Amino acid sequence: MMISAHVTTNSSSKFKRIAKPVIAKGAMLQLVTSLPSVIQADPELMQTFALNLVKNIKISHFNGKNELLIDDI
Repeated sequence: MMISAHVTTNSSSKFKRIAKPVIAKGAMLQLVTSLPSVIQADPELMQTFALNLVKNIKISHFNGKNELLIDDI
């Protein structure tokens, strides 16, 4: 399953030395995850998994790089 996040506004956090946002408007971040095989057989479980996944997505900034991460599901 490919998850894409399209950033629609600049982040309020800015780099201290440079007046630019940490996450800029227009950025696109992607994440690949797999579905457990038991979930693939049941549409309701698949929807629940997807909703939990969306609720637990976060963007992390580390060493000058933005990454899309999944928090604990």
